Amino acid sequence: MVFVIEPAVYVKGLGGCRLENDVLLTKKGIKILTNSRLIEI
Repeated sequence: MVFVIEPAVYVKGLGGCRLENDVLLTKKGIKILTNSRLIEI
């Protein structure tokens, strides 16, 4: 099974940020498929 972990932060009147990481769940355990990181622009 593949699922997504999507933590997010929103500041009223300013905006927000959402990170998305895909995770694979198998009988042997989990494998993180992506590794989102916060970048400042």
